[in-house]
Amino acid sequence: MQYPPASRHQAVVAAFMSMADRSAWDALIRHLAGLSGSPARADRAAFRRQEIELTLLRLRRQEGAPDQCQRAVLRLAAEAVALDRRLSPAGRERLRAMLAEGLAPGHTLAPLFHLLHIAARHRAQRYEVHFAGLEHEGEPDLIITGGGASAAIVCGSLSAEEGRPIHRANWCALVDMLDQDLRRWLAAHPGRYLLNMTLPEGMSGACGLPDLHRHIMALLQGQPSGGKEAFLRLHPLVIAGATAEDLPRHLRQSFGPDAHLAVTHAEEAGSLCALAAWAGQGNSIAQATARRMATAAARLDPRQPGILAMFIDDLERDEWRRLRETLELEGEARRFMTSAAAAPVLAAGCATRMELMGLPSPHAVPGGELRFRSATHPAARQAALQTALMSSL
Repeated sequence: MQYPPASRHQAVVAAFMSMADRSAWDALIRHLAGLSGSPARADRAAFRRQEIELTLLRLRRQEGAPDQCQRAVLRLAAEAVALDRRLSPAGRERLRAMLAEGLAPGHTLAPLFHLLHIAARHRAQRYEVHFAGLEHEGEPDLIITGGGASAAIVCGSLSAEEGRPIHRANWCALVDMLDQDLRRWLAAHPGRYLLNMTLPEGMSGACGLPDLHRHIMALLQGQPSGGKEAFLRLHPLVIAGATAEDLPRHLRQSFGPDAHLAVTHAEEAGSLCALAAWAGQGNSIAQATARRMATAAARLDPRQPGILAMFIDDLERDEWRRLRETLELEGEARRFMTSAAAAPVLAAGCATRMELMGLPSPHAVPGGELRFRSATHPAARQAALQTALMSSL
């Protein structure tokens, strides 16, 4: 589908927004306004997570031509508007329910836009696309047909947090809890420090944050601290030639891609405390994705060739690139393909916000989805399905 012309982008956004109650958009706007002015790291992270919604709200008032990412969001909003006009009353009701759910607190429009993205990608490959899951409850999300062949597509989603022993949301909350305490401590102890935390059991639930906060404050006060759930060390920060601006990059080089990092500055010149947390094990985002593939595959009918389209949310650009370059995600996907749960699966694909937002390579996968095919499925050689099965690797 072509991008809407610049002169039409406000009309597209208005039509899309009209598919949901005005009160839902008003509540979202108030929520985003509260997040945008907050100094808290947790609020800033939540604000960035609403990238699609922010883009739509900005386009609603923007007079100039949309940029590349804005055009990608517009294209998917236009897909939703066109779909809303084609669906049966029951299908339209389900579509609008998905939109309403995406606007609710704690949710985003990304799963809905992923469904539209996958449909548009297959339509561009000249398949007819039927939104079976919207029209008939319990059916696969999409049915594609072409050349006398057909396949069912199930769209699944997960948060990258499922594969992180230390959840980023909880890390942000902890740093916010510590921020003022560290500033006061640095005022009484000028210098540059590194607070190194090893958390063998991870930090996946907010319930343990008060205890960890208490352990850290005890350490700063020179009291016994930590335990089997947290090994804490405070020592001078010595990184030759590192300015305050360069410090995050140097810390990342020292602690690796899976560590959680933060820096708190005091008013005194040069006084700061860097925080680094490590779970003693790497992230397992690829493994979490494979587990979700198994869940999604259970929705497929073994009598019909099936395709999985997974959406991985809460990924940073460098994380997504690393998952691809190290072939970690490919390895887990192909291992899943050999399992009994994958018997109906003809191919599996993965996409992120980078693809939805139309970012260029290497941030996003060319073609809009990272795909893996199963060479052992009985329908793997059907000529009519080859375009949909094309592997990215």
